[in-house]
Amino acid sequence: MGDQANQDDLIAAMAIMQQQMQQLQQTIQAQEQAAQQQQEQQAQTKGNSSDTQKIDELTAKVDQLLKNNQGHVFSMEQATAGQIQNQNQRQPQSNRQDIPAAGNSQPDELKDLGMMMQQLLQGMQIQGKALN
Repeated sequence: MGDQANQDDLIAAMAIMQQQMQQLQQTIQAQEQAAQQQQEQQAQTKGNSSDTQKIDELTAKVDQLLKNNQGHVFSMEQATAGQIQNQNQRQPQSNRQDIPAAGNSQPDELKDLGMMMQQLLQGMQIQGKALN
């Protein structure tokens, strides 16, 4: 019976060892997963900061371009206002009512100027959104 008791003790000890080995394997797997997730988060954070830096650089360039072109825009606004005023002064009073407010009769120059102003406005709106 002594041999039977020793065998039972050995079987119990082996069972305990197997449980401990399984626990160690699970712990190792959990640590590996945590390390992998941490690496992925670091890579993602690095990518996000790179994108943010690029956006900041582009915003600074747009700001500089707007500052450089501000004088030109002001000059264009003055020129446009002057042209419209001159056209209104040259036209007889009776012809002013016949001119449509919008349409294909506008000179190409004014259309181009209007498109440039619209593009400038859109750029400023984008810049405002970027700053917010």
